[in-house]
Amino acid sequence: IFLIIIGDNIPLNMKNYFERKKIPNENFLLLDHQKNIEQYYNIVDLFVVTSLWGEGFSNVLGEAMNNSLPVLASDIGENRKILNNEKLIFAHGNKSNFINNFKNIYKLNNIKREEIGKILKKIIINKYDILQISKKYEELYKK
Repeated sequence: IFLIIIGDNIPLNMKNYFERKKIPNENFLLLDHQKNIEQYYNIVDLFVVTSLWGEGFSNVLGEAMNNSLPVLASDIGENRKILNNEKLIFAHGNKSNFINNFKNIYKLNNIKREEIGKILKKIIINKYDILQISKKYEELYKK
């Protein structure tokens, strides 16, 4: 397993943790905020969202789904509703739940993971397309 961990202040916060856990440097890449995040969507096998607090709609989750990636996300904000699949959600702070769901996805072959990604892309396109959402807002405002 090779981890690419991206986010604000990630290198600063995670480097010491990995050193304490004696995780070799060749097993991870720690990156601060990235402006061209799409290049990383193209090289990962599984996208993990470990939000600590609730966003209404996680943009990175939607972006990963739109890139046909299988996703594992914490049960924060609307993640459960968006993914609509218990196997892709883990309870916030529940390490064993995360590990079990991660192992289940990790054990799948590439074809099965690609199928999950394709299903998630259909969900994001069919339910969360910005044009459809805009129309719904317009209809709501007209009422």
